[in-house]
Amino acid sequence: MNHQQIEQLIDQGNSFRTHHEPYKALQCYAQAFVADPNSFSAWNNYGNVIRECGQPARGVPFLQHALVLDPKNVTAQFNLAVCYLMMGDYARGWPAYECRWNYEHLAGTLPQYSQPRWTGQDLKDKTILVQGEQGHGDNIQFVRFLYNLHKLGAKIKLKVTDGLIPLLAPSTVIERVMGYADDPGEFDYWIPIMSIPAVIGVTLDNLAKQVSY
Repeated sequence: MNHQQIEQLIDQGNSFRTHHEPYKALQCYAQAFVADPNSFSAWNNYGNVIRECGQPARGVPFLQHALVLDPKNVTAQFNLAVCYLMMGDYARGWPAYECRWNYEHLAGTLPQYSQPRWTGQDLKDKTILVQGEQGHGDNIQFVRFLYNLHKLGAKIKLKVTDGLIPLLAPSTVIERVMGYADDPGEFDYWIPIMSIPAVIGVTLDNLAKQVSY
């Protein structure tokens, strides 16, 4: 099978995926990487689609192999991070998910502040700016971890989309809730909201089972 035929198989697999026929897509990708074990797209796409089928653990070795072929490929890095998170393997998943800042629509959007990013420094009597990210649902899910920062002694400022300000402003844990365009004033550290679990070491074992917002 020549290179053109392999690319046609991958294109056909992509078409099946688009039309919600994942198992036909997997057949195409499998034929492609059997014919050419060095086809990054075949390995990456197979791992991604089988993850989309609800089998993230089975997707991991295919994505890992894709990264052997192309270690710096952000798409495979992102797909692998999502697999880890879906599996509940947070020890690998949260750090790996930092690759999101180089992936598709988030590429180049990581905020730049002169203050240091928080990576675990002592927060006692310090002010931390938490930067919201992505959609409403992501911020609502991850705002629970601001309580962990509060317990560490931090004063918390939070930037989110304007629509979430009325919901979150009454919190007794957050000193100030503001929009993305607002001046946050003085603070000591900052962190993206979805990066907090990696720093505080959240796992399935220590994740709070009942959290009151």
